[in-house]
Order: sequence, then C-alpha cells, then structure tokens
Amino acid sequence: MAQRSLHTLISSLLVFLAHVSFGQDYLINSTFLGTANRAAFQLLSPLPLEYDADYYKITYNTVDVDGSATVASGMLAIPRVSTETQLPLLAYCHGTVLLDDDVPSRDNVESSLGKIFACDGYAVVMPDYLGLGDHLGVHPYVHAASEATATIDAMRAAKEFMDSEDFLLFNNEVFITGYSQGGHGAMATYKYIQDNDLYDEFNIIGATPCSGPYQMSGVQAQDLLSGEPYSSPGYVVYLLMSYQLAYGNIYNTYSDVLQSPYDVIIPPLFDGTHEMFEVNAILPSEIDSFLDPTFLNAFRADSVNKTHPLWQALIDNDNYDWNPERPLRMYYCTADEQVFHENSLEALEAMNSNGASNTNAVNSGALDHSGCVFPAVSNAATFMDSLRSTPSSVPEIIANSLEIASVYPNPARQFVGIYCKQKPSSITIYSLTGKVMQSLNGKLNKLNISSYEPGVYIVSFQFNNDVLYERLIIED
Repeated sequence: MAQRSLHTLISSLLVFLAHVSFGQDYLINSTFLGTANRAAFQLLSPLPLEYDADYYKITYNTVDVDGSATVASGMLAIPRVSTETQLPLLAYCHGTVLLDDDVPSRDNVESSLGKIFACDGYAVVMPDYLGLGDHLGVHPYVHAASEATATIDAMRAAKEFMDSEDFLLFNNEVFITGYSQGGHGAMATYKYIQDNDLYDEFNIIGATPCSGPYQMSGVQAQDLLSGEPYSSPGYVVYLLMSYQLAYGNIYNTYSDVLQSPYDVIIPPLFDGTHEMFEVNAILPSEIDSFLDPTFLNAFRADSVNKTHPLWQALIDNDNYDWNPERPLRMYYCTADEQVFHENSLEALEAMNSNGASNTNAVNSGALDHSGCVFPAVSNAATFMDSLRSTPSSVPEIIANSLEIASVYPNPARQFVGIYCKQKPSSITIYSLTGKVMQSLNGKLNKLNISSYEPGVYIVSFQFNNDVLYERLIIED
C-alpha cells in the first residue's frame, strides 16, 4: 500500500511538472473560424478600429459546478498585429441564451462585440459558459462561481494560445466586460480574482460590467415578491433549474415549483434546442400564474429572514456588496425592463460604503434592455481604452470630436440639430444594421427624425480623408 501511494505521488508530481514545463494546462485545441474585417464593424465602434482580427473556436479545461474536471468551449479573437505589438487581454461575458448553439464558439451575433474589441487591439476571449456550446446539460444560469471559473480558465487558455504563437505578445493587462447576464459574469469574475488573490496572474486594469443583475436577492428578486408582470418569465424558470443544478435543494420535481400544465410543457424547452422567446410565448407574464402557490408563498413569507433555499441561493450569487480594488464602471439604462437599473445604483452605494475609491455607475440613457446594449458597451469600450498603456491609435479628428462636430439634443425625440466647426463633404445617418436613413451631402440642417424608430443610430461625418462617427440615441 505504501509503495503504491509513493508511486501515485511520484506520478502526480511528474504530471504536474510536465504541465509547468509545457504550460498547456488549459487549452485543448483551437480551430480557425474566420477573419473580422475592421471596416465592416467600424459603424458599431465608438472608436476607430485599427486591425482586422482572426477568430477561433477554443476548447479548454475547466471545472463543473461541483468542482470536477470538465471541458468547455468559447471564442478567441486576435487582432492581426505586427510582431512588436503587445496586446492586452479582454474577457467578454455574453448575455442570456437558451439555445446551445447561440454562443460565441458558434460565431453567434453577440460574438461581434468581442470581434470589435479585437479590431480595437485586444486579445479577446469569450467563454460559452457551462451547459452551452460543447458543454452538455443545463446551463447554470447567473451562477456566479461557474461564470467566474469558466471565464478565468478561458483566459488561461487564451494566454496559452498566445504563448504558443511566437509573434503574439501579452502586455500583462487584463480587462473584463459583459452585458446582461454577462454583466453579472464580468462582476463575478472580477470579484473571484480579488477574493482568491489572483492579481499576479490577472492584472486587472479595469472592469466594465453592463446592465447586470448584481443584487439577485434584492432588486432582481422584486418580480418574485411583487407578482407584477415581467417581460421575460422564462428567466424565472431558467433560474430555478440553474440553482437546482448548483445546490440540489430548490425542489424535488418540477411540480414542486410549477403549476400544471407548465410543469410538463415547459421543462422540455430547456433541452438546448429552443430559444427563450418560445418559453416566454407559453408562460404567463405574472409569476403567480405559473409558479406553484405553496412554493411561492413560502418564498415570499421568508423575505425577512431569508432561510428558504431559493433565498440562500440568490444571496450566494449576489456580487454587489464588496470593495473593488481596481477601476470599475457599471453601465446601465433607466428603462431596462429585464435587469432593473437599481442593481447598479445599489451596488455603487454598497461599494462606496465599503471604501471603494475608483468605482462608479454610469447612466447610458432612458433605454430598454435591448436598446441599452450599444450605448452601454460603447461607453465601456471608451473607458477601458482610456486605461490601456498601449491605446489604439485615435486620429485627432476623432479624439476632438465634440469640438469639431456633434448632434444635439442627444438623446432626441422629434428633431436634431447638427453642428460642424468645419464643413464636411457629406453627412450620413445609418441604422445599426447599416441601412442609410438619410444622406445630407454636406448640407447642414435641422432634421426631422420623428419617423425614426426609437434606438441607436450612427451619424457619419466625412471630412476629406477623415471620417468622424457620432452616436445618436432616439427615444420614444
């Protein structure tokens, strides 16, 4: 027995030393998917993009919710840079998805945001999370610990990829961002790094979570307490299934938490082949109409002591009450109907009370959850760019944009004026899909925009060989 134990110890030590020597602890493989053209993404970027970027599907070693070893997938986007360029590493955490293939490694729509960051000069890693992409089973939705470990191990895999390419240099600067559930994931990742003293490995320069549900047991639980209609009731079922997976004590059968017929017809829609709109189309918007009344009443009755298993799970996934040591900006919109903007305000108040010195919450407009994506992520990109030691090259005309050209008021409703210090050769307004809404051919006007749908638009000013882009937000 002693000899076998010694043999096992030596074998384990050799495996460990091999990992240390070769540095391939996390990255399993990478598959080239394509190249992002900077020109194609320029209209979506608040800053001029300098590089095209290659993007890859990666698979990597990580841990499951129970701490056991498992394999997950994600996307890695790398700018096409010269050999002397040093790259910061940015982790982008994606928002809520139900479809297994609606993830970065499958080149989904949201992965475009990561590609834009890569075109701006970051090495960008986008984890699919557990239960999505290559990882089978139920996704542990807004489960802070697994969001953090899936993201951190993806960053480790990204660093190994860069080490394997002789010309890719990492400048030891790390940034973290994400939207919606990704805002919660970005905050969880930052907190995990600080709580576990990982700053030597991940030198966080700045974090910018956007529209995240940081106060799960407070602000975000209010729909369960109030019974008011909620725009995405499928999120509630997703949450219950997630926390049952993670903690094992929320319910025994679906009938314990869902009324008939929802206890039968809803769970099969969480098999990874359906989208959230299919779930929302079946469920009533009022919580009381589909959650089991005994379960729901017990939860509500315990809103003070919070000993109910669901309360305990929600509290375990709060990530607002701590003291970030590195710069943090939370971006939100005040008309967000899915992730209530008070999440950011309550987090700011708690962090300030804990002594945070470089933390703020920034209002990105009176927009709903979908409309907030562009202004919030754009503001996040601008802030992170300001912290980089090797910022992207920004033409003077862009850097001094407000002195040269602007649109006002912004946000606007019916009319917008355009100011230009020097006459442009053309002015064009685009939708986010690239549709030309209006072209002014250099003539300055007070524009009637009452026919435009509410949302975010791009105003392009052409000055000889230079182009200036300004965002225009149109409200209801």
